[in-house]
Amino acid sequence: MTQQLVTTARHGLDWIFQPRHHANGISSFSDKKFYVVLFLYLASFLVFAHDPFFHQHGAFVYQQGLVTLLLAAVIAAAFNWEMCLFGKPVGANLLLHVIQVFPLSLFMARITAKASVPNEPESLFGYAVEMVKGWSNRLFGDVINGIPVWVTDLFTNWRICILLAFVLFFLCFRNLPLKVASVVCALLVPFASVIAKGPVGYLLPGMILLGGGMAMQFCRYDKILYFENIFHRLRASTSLDSMLAAVILRTMTDLQNQTRMSEKNLLSLVRAEYDPDDKMSPSDLQLIAGEVLQRMVYEYDLVVIRGDAEGLFLQANALLHCHDSLLTQLAVFPRVVLALTAAAVWVLLPVDLIPDSLPFLGMLDDVTVAIFSGIVLKNSVEGHVQRRQ
Repeated sequence: MTQQLVTTARHGLDWIFQPRHHANGISSFSDKKFYVVLFLYLASFLVFAHDPFFHQHGAFVYQQGLVTLLLAAVIAAAFNWEMCLFGKPVGANLLLHVIQVFPLSLFMARITAKASVPNEPESLFGYAVEMVKGWSNRLFGDVINGIPVWVTDLFTNWRICILLAFVLFFLCFRNLPLKVASVVCALLVPFASVIAKGPVGYLLPGMILLGGGMAMQFCRYDKILYFENIFHRLRASTSLDSMLAAVILRTMTDLQNQTRMSEKNLLSLVRAEYDPDDKMSPSDLQLIAGEVLQRMVYEYDLVVIRGDAEGLFLQANALLHCHDSLLTQLAVFPRVVLALTAAAVWVLLPVDLIPDSLPFLGMLDDVTVAIFSGIVLKNSVEGHVQRRQ
């Protein structure tokens, strides 16, 4: 019976991954849409590169600093490798994920519109600022030249650094729609500012090409990955009978649609499979349901038990939606660095937003940074530790 279940699971996986003409996303290198998306990404990059914003004396010059590139890489890694919104990160999809970063980087550089290397001053105040900088270079030139470029870039592009911090914080949210919506809203602020200033003759066509490629490649692989991980964990079992497998699969399907299941609903599923004629006593049925629940929680690690004012309920393990790979860890690594850096810098800074002399209120800024760092570290590291257990 176990072998039959494994065979059925394999057929299920084959059906899930079988290329279908009406399916979204890119199936393989032989898929015609792969070449269309590749063309759209490359065309978008070329359109952005021809924008006069990036040109000096007729030549392309990137002056937006490393922070903007990091912002684009963080968003692309989170959407592609952590959330798996654009197909499984292997093969043709992985190649497109990498190529997608190039036009996305120029798009981010264009909407942030804060160059690390400023243009020639156009006012008296601008010339005065340049003179002060020149005197500073003469007096402290050796010290300034010894500072790494990425450190000076952080202070030059401080607005982008703040935007990057917000994006990293939003990416720590558990809810996928909330996470994506928060990041998009954060990017709408600089985008609206650029639109208001104008002109945007190259920005809009490049954005349309990039958006078209992303729309064609879009594929919610995290939903497929959910059942793939369930089948993978069930395959490893040597004591799985057909009735238990049926209860587990129906439970996990309901949890994907409803996000939570009460004890009463689980008992109904157990009764429908183990006692369709309603001949068992309630106590016997409770014992079977308890054994099913115990195996789902501890043996297969498919569900977790939660509780609120309404009582106990089940939720699917959040890791079932995660693709366990090095790419996923690379996607969350910047958040860990941000949390540790923010906490360390705040402790070392001699100035507080709220003076410590004020009772209770003086600790609010320190507590806020500590909570922020704790949330980021918990959500980023917790999944990695659980996947390795």
